[in-house]
Amino acid sequence: TLSDNGTSSRRQVICPGFIEITIAKSEEHLKYESELEIELQASVGDIAALEGYRLTPEFKETLLRQSMNASVVVASHPYLYHAIREVYKGRLWYEAQDVEYDMKASILPLSPERERYLEQVKEVERQCCLNAGLILSVSKEDKARLKELYGVKEEKILIVPNGMDFIAASSNRLLQDEKRKLKERLGFGDTPVALFIGSYHGPNIEALKAIKEIAMECPEILFLIVGSVCLHEEADLMPENVKPVGVLDEDEKNIVFNASDMALNPVVAGSGSNLKLLEYIAYGLPVITTDHGNRGFGFKNKEHLFVAEINQFPSVLKDCLSTDPFSLQTISENALKFASSKYDWSVIAQKIKV
Repeated sequence: TLSDNGTSSRRQVICPGFIEITIAKSEEHLKYESELEIELQASVGDIAALEGYRLTPEFKETLLRQSMNASVVVASHPYLYHAIREVYKGRLWYEAQDVEYDMKASILPLSPERERYLEQVKEVERQCCLNAGLILSVSKEDKARLKELYGVKEEKILIVPNGMDFIAASSNRLLQDEKRKLKERLGFGDTPVALFIGSYHGPNIEALKAIKEIAMECPEILFLIVGSVCLHEEADLMPENVKPVGVLDEDEKNIVFNASDMALNPVVAGSGSNLKLLEYIAYGLPVITTDHGNRGFGFKNKEHLFVAEINQFPSVLKDCLSTDPFSLQTISENALKFASSKYDWSVIAQKIKV
């Protein structure tokens, strides 16, 4: 991986058999990236890596050493495809976490250079797709789009959805009495709390704007916003009942999840699938999502969660909070059972055993 924090490179054992080697970007690389962000008026560290990796020689040298005896190299995102092919000619897989061309087209603001860089993204994604022996896609929608854009063969794309460790996540849940005491300690009292998590990313920024409107119609509800989306200027313009709390570590996130009564996913754009949906469900939170936010998962409306248009969120939210708690709990349990059977990593891993 490439790191932009300017510290020295490091090697970290994530778990037995899984090692992360982080290479710090050079000053030249960081300068190039900063200039490109000014030019494109957006955070584009990934696009900058298309050429920027050449300015960090240590990355290419490390990639050469690590891939020398590799059975397969998996490109997570296409941006370092050229770096891989400069040092490695063997079997390549592409982990398509979304459709990058569509993703960038949806978030890059208008600028004189926008189309030129979008074409670069499209071309590297095309090369990565056509050269890979296997493509791992998170949803049938993304699979269809990759086929449409790049003429990829059907049998080459394997749908491998986003997932999580539900046993580990569920173990952090508090019982209802403990949850009530936590809310009291945090000063929330009996106030209903709705949660939204999002990174600093176009679709999440639009969702943040939607939550502003939802909150104005639901003054009796406290809305907590978690993640780097809180760094967007829109987060400074929220009603009194919306609290952007920023980027949290795992312990802090655990507290916020357990202090929440509902979870929201008002996302109407973007590629890939929303992992936040699985996080909400793992904590037993009833979820209100758009149909787009449910893409790639197939949760059923009113059986696993609530699917609604953005303008319906306030009324659905109020209905949920006035519903018999046992009924809501039943829906949450149905969602957890369904998600665990399809999206636990132990289940997903079986799809890609070769």
